[in-house]
Amino acid sequence: MAMFRDRRNRSPYRFDPMLNPNKRKRLSPVGILAAVLVLSLFAAGAVLLSWGGHRQVSGKWIERLPFPGRLTGVELRVNGAPQTVAAGATLVMNPRDTLQIGGLHTDGWWSRGVRLDCAEFDLEPMRQAPVPIGRFIPAETLMGPKDLAMVAKFLGTEVGRIVLRVELDGRDWKERAAASRSPREKLDYLQKALAADPGNTLLKMQLAGLLTEQKEYARAADLYREVLKQGRTRTVLEKLLDLHKRAGEVDAALNVYLDLLASEGDSGLFTEMLAYLRKHKSAADTVEFLERHGKDIPRSMRGHYYLFLAQAYTDSKSWARAADAYQKALGSGARDPNIYYNMAVASEQSSNAEGAIAALRQYLKTNPDDVESWMRLAGMFQKRGDKEQERKVYERVLTLNPKNEQALVRLVALLEKGGKSDALIDAYEKLAKLKPDDTVVQFNLAVHSYDAQDWDRATKAFERLVEKDPKDLKSRKYLLDLHTRAGNEAGRIKVLNQLIAAEPDQGKYYDALIGIYEKKKDYQGMAAAAAKAAAKFPKNVQYQQNILLARLKQGDEKGALETLEALIHLEPKEKKWMQQAARLYEKLKNYEAALKKVQQILELDPKDKQANDDYLRLANKKLGLGR
Repeated sequence: MAMFRDRRNRSPYRFDPMLNPNKRKRLSPVGILAAVLVLSLFAAGAVLLSWGGHRQVSGKWIERLPFPGRLTGVELRVNGAPQTVAAGATLVMNPRDTLQIGGLHTDGWWSRGVRLDCAEFDLEPMRQAPVPIGRFIPAETLMGPKDLAMVAKFLGTEVGRIVLRVELDGRDWKERAAASRSPREKLDYLQKALAADPGNTLLKMQLAGLLTEQKEYARAADLYREVLKQGRTRTVLEKLLDLHKRAGEVDAALNVYLDLLASEGDSGLFTEMLAYLRKHKSAADTVEFLERHGKDIPRSMRGHYYLFLAQAYTDSKSWARAADAYQKALGSGARDPNIYYNMAVASEQSSNAEGAIAALRQYLKTNPDDVESWMRLAGMFQKRGDKEQERKVYERVLTLNPKNEQALVRLVALLEKGGKSDALIDAYEKLAKLKPDDTVVQFNLAVHSYDAQDWDRATKAFERLVEKDPKDLKSRKYLLDLHTRAGNEAGRIKVLNQLIAAEPDQGKYYDALIGIYEKKKDYQGMAAAAAKAAAKFPKNVQYQQNILLARLKQGDEKGALETLEALIHLEPKEKKWMQQAARLYEKLKNYEAALKKVQQILELDPKDKQANDDYLRLANKKLGLGR
């Protein structure tokens, strides 16, 4: 649509159809006479004007002539609408606009003979009818405004002019932008379209989007802000947000998030903002931002806000603040039971034991099967020194999970400090089943059972220990005592043999083993045990005596003689061994050997009456004279 830029000298005249050369009327006689007169004046004026071109003629005389000397206006029809353009003015038109030339106005008595022409194209068609400007100046040839001088001349002399400026409007530039495949060209066209139509919001949005793609973020942001001045909409704010994110402008993006929250109140958007905040800000900066903008957060999102703030405090190890934020989250309507758990952890870290215990108990009301949290609660009681509450918690844990090793270990430790009890033994029993290879647990179970006089449980525990460790002497000694108490001779013999193997220098084991065999009248076993002891302690007379007794009980007279010879060797002045050997030799009718043993006695004691009598008797038997 055409634009008239200089309206200061707008002509008062309207478009005069009489000035159209195509419309003619017949003249009256008076008109003919007037015409002759005019023509005469016109001729005189022409001569004068021609003469004035060569000589200096006063301007005042020229101005007083009735002929046209200066153009004052041009009557036009622009897109069918009449319009008068003052001389010297500029008429702005689009190639789509139509133009028809009407009459000309001058300072003369009349304007006939004044003609309007243009050097660039013929104006004659425009005098006949409206003509689109694009017929002469095609739109596709324009890259900017084009000025065309339309000059008015009278008798070949210029008397004035107007300027026709042909330029594209916003619509044209938009069409060019849409058709262009070059981002830079498209950007240039859209900028020109906006310059032509600066109030067009859609154009601003298009241009801002293209600038964003071209990474001209600052210019794009300015355009979005201009649009937002006309009204804040989520669509525009989201585009501005995306722009700031692309540009890496974290603070600006966060401010847009706040604007969106203020207008939308979208919890999903709030969650998105918090995630962006955590990703792009340090823990300290996150806390600072949240504290500074807490008042900007909608009330409906305060619970979520305090939860996130609590997590931020946790990340920065501001435990007391974290606990306080969790409390405020609960006060703002947050109902997640995990809040109590997190508050308990934060309180514990800030040395607020009472607060930690209270929060964790609250959490466990809705999560009664959370064994890990029960164990944490027990740990809190342990730190506080509340052994009774700690014990109760471990017992609760074991009702939930009887195989919880950690709870059993802690419970055992508590019961150990509280003295021996059936509860302690039961706890050890359960722990021993969970840790069958743990010799410490097995041994403690056995000892506590022994101390409690639970002989059967103690025996089984010690037996498990000795089976696993052949070097465990302590357990074997306990087991020996238990077998003795139970009258388990077989068990005693087994353990004593193991002890002898482990500690062969301990004579008491041999003594006990020999005593068991003797009591059982197992003389073969007794002989073997005594022989083993004698081999270890060859100067021990008692072991030889044990061997002697066992062999005699077995009727092994030859073996008994060997033992007596060993005893005579050990105690060469002990007559009784010689006397006993002499009798056995005599019994076996080995009179010569018997006489030798009697002679040994007599050598020691020639006056020994019994030896003298035995000698005479044995000598006679040897000679075949006695019985």
